[in-house]
Amino acid sequence: MKRIFILLVLSIHLQNLSSQEIILSISGEFNEKKIPLDSLLIENLTNGTDTIFKPVDILDRFQINLTKGSLINNIDSEILHKSEKASILKNVPGEIVINYISKEFNSIYIEITNIEGKKIVKKKDVVNPGNNLFNIKLQIPGIFLVHFYSLNYTKSFKCLGISGLNNSNIILVENSGYYNKSSLIQINSGFQFSSGDNICLTGFKKGLASNLFTKSIIESEDIVCVFVNNEEIGLFIDARDETFYRWIKIGEQTWMAENLAYKQDSSCWVLFNDEKNAKFYGRLYNWSIAMESCPSGWHLPTNEEWDNLASFISIEMGPYSKGENSWPGVGKHLKSKYGWNNKNGTDDFGFCGLPAGFCYVINNNVFFNNQGILIGRWWTSTEYNDGSSYGWALDESNNFINGYTGKTLGTSIRCLKD
Repeated sequence: MKRIFILLVLSIHLQNLSSQEIILSISGEFNEKKIPLDSLLIENLTNGTDTIFKPVDILDRFQINLTKGSLINNIDSEILHKSEKASILKNVPGEIVINYISKEFNSIYIEITNIEGKKIVKKKDVVNPGNNLFNIKLQIPGIFLVHFYSLNYTKSFKCLGISGLNNSNIILVENSGYYNKSSLIQINSGFQFSSGDNICLTGFKKGLASNLFTKSIIESEDIVCVFVNNEEIGLFIDARDETFYRWIKIGEQTWMAENLAYKQDSSCWVLFNDEKNAKFYGRLYNWSIAMESCPSGWHLPTNEEWDNLASFISIEMGPYSKGENSWPGVGKHLKSKYGWNNKNGTDDFGFCGLPAGFCYVINNNVFFNNQGILIGRWWTSTEYNDGSSYGWALDESNNFINGYTGKTLGTSIRCLKD
């Protein structure tokens, strides 16, 4: 009898072990310094399923319930917020149809990024209570992620784009009623995991992928996704405020691939006085402050260094004929693929030129012009005269324009590596 009891206890103990949930605590690291991740891709190499997490808020550490395939930080929408749910109705190359259920009127954002995290298109919509059907066209070749998020919900889907018109769009095609779940075709089976499966983790930060982490997982553990720069692209940390910037090498020059966002005490502005815009567009600076704003090891480019950039683009993608004060056609290769209201660029070198516009001050009032519409402007360190300095601009007609303007104007900064 004693022997049977021992076997019974052992059996119960083994069942408890087999049903124990496995939790992964995942963080990023760059230059031996912990960094927050923008998103995280988990691939199960054993069964071929995968999932990606892209929270609305930045997380210092991802807490993943691997057994359930869910994020257990306090923004785990699938578990904590049953009032909203997005699911796939159709997922074929070039098109994905998403059904979004809400129990109330709600504002949501739909964002399409490539697998490295670069934003392709973003749209805001108001959904009705009930069924809201979104048809998303992906006419750019490659693998993309479609992110749905609101104040209390986030969900991502992976899909495949095909060659077409070289753009993507999002259309709300139906906005009423509840659907019959029995009629749905679930094309993506979703992430699945069993103890001992081989898992591959990839962290993403500023469009860069970490080194792959691959391991057979049998228990909960802490994992670090390590980022390492290569010769063409990498990360840089501004020690003054610990802001991360992506850099890219174009020809023999190494440029920041984002506008500077360092906050100065004066003569420095953020678009529409909304700090959220600093992350996307950077800040605007007058010339005297711009001259002292680049971090150590970087500098405000000269007029000649900007012209060298344009010349290299012309050689690689043209040739283009240089005008008296512009490089017609060069601009489209430096403009971002998103963010321009009228005509996005092709961003062939990763420069990601955004139309942050400019600002000026009259009687202590700040006025912002041309954001998101016509122009992106950047200072040079080269003076024209005591009151003016040279700058460069991208416009909606794909020109890369050189000219001078008053030093009190607020424009963007791109730093060049020393």
